[in-house]
Amino acid sequence: MNAQQAELEPEVAARLTALLYRNARLGQAVNIVVSGAVALIGYWSRPGPVIALWWLAMVLLSLLRLRQASQYSRRDPARNDDAQWHVAYLNTTAATSLLWVVGEVAVMWHNTDPFRLLTGLAIAGMVAGAVPVLGAVKRAFRIYAVPMLLGVALVNFLDSAEFVHTVLGALSLVFLVGAIRSANFLHDVLVDAMALDLEKGRMVKSLEMARVEAESANIAKTQFLATMSHELRTPLTGMLGMAELLCEGEVTESERKEYAAIILGSGKSLLALLNDILDLSKVEAGKMEIGLADFHPAQMLDELGALFNEMARRKGVTLTMQWHAHPGAQYVSDPFRVRQMLTNLIANAVKFTEHGTILVEGREIARQGVLADLEFSVTDTGMGIAPEKLELLFKPFSQVDNSNARKSSGTGLGLSIVRRIAQLMDGDAGVSSEPGKGSRFWIRLRATRMG
Repeated sequence: MNAQQAELEPEVAARLTALLYRNARLGQAVNIVVSGAVALIGYWSRPGPVIALWWLAMVLLSLLRLRQASQYSRRDPARNDDAQWHVAYLNTTAATSLLWVVGEVAVMWHNTDPFRLLTGLAIAGMVAGAVPVLGAVKRAFRIYAVPMLLGVALVNFLDSAEFVHTVLGALSLVFLVGAIRSANFLHDVLVDAMALDLEKGRMVKSLEMARVEAESANIAKTQFLATMSHELRTPLTGMLGMAELLCEGEVTESERKEYAAIILGSGKSLLALLNDILDLSKVEAGKMEIGLADFHPAQMLDELGALFNEMARRKGVTLTMQWHAHPGAQYVSDPFRVRQMLTNLIANAVKFTEHGTILVEGREIARQGVLADLEFSVTDTGMGIAPEKLELLFKPFSQVDNSNARKSSGTGLGLSIVRRIAQLMDGDAGVSSEPGKGSRFWIRLRATRMG
């Protein structure tokens, strides 16, 4: 049995249990009728209360099993208690089989040959009829058939007045072997059919999910291309426009500096965009390499604070950097990638925070030997993000706001790259946010502690 079949086995078992209970009503009706016929044969050959009490017990047990089947049909499928119902069915099946053994011994023992033969045929008929009813579960059929036919054989072997009785006992055992083989074949056919049906349903579901994902990816890429065309045109238009102004006759020194600054800013924006596209292509192609070098997290946070302080100050936002460990703590990881991830998170926080504070923190959250798990977080008091939009942040080509009226530009690549890089560094990235109350973005990575 392969892994997929093993995974389907509980579902197949549940279906087989349902099949047992579905056949229970017919089985118990036949059981009452045939046991009544056997009781009539026994009472006719040797009148007395024993046979009547036996049939009464058989009727009561059949009614109990009918009630059990009715309760199973009304059960709550969400409870997932098929195993308990399966065991309950096996127990009542065993009780029925043992009661049949009592009846056949009471009728056949020291009785004349016609009554023995009629009782043996009735038992054989019950076992043959049980093949389609109980054959779905091997154990259920064996619990039922083996005691009944083995009882017929033992009665004929032990109470063997003539050779024909020994032959009848032997034929009972041969019939038992054949019935078990038939039940086993039916079980195998049913299990294979159910497993195939479940696997087919699972494949259809997987194909449907793949289709939906493919359509979503196509829509997202279409939106991304529309966004990308805008993002590319914006800096290029700025560069070309300022270049034309520089080429038009005389310009003052202040104008020249202003135009050059705009060209420089547009060029940096264009370069950042191209770097994002290149990084994503490297990650998806599995060609992004993680280097190893020493770095001091406290020092890195100070440098990033100096880089973004002026930008935050111009927006009236307070930027705070905190390293919650020894200031001289040193680790080995890829400082370039760590800086790249933090730069992306801090830049986003500054972009989407109109007032308040931005807190950038770093800490060591776990250690095992020389290996340490580091966490860096960026908490802002910005607009926040709706819960249903959080997962979109880390998907390539996706943006929280794809409308033409969105407040800030962006390609929808930055955060997806952050998560991919963090995962390459044996970590992850995530976010918690509440609309109107800000967001907390975090990255975790594994590094080697020095000293």
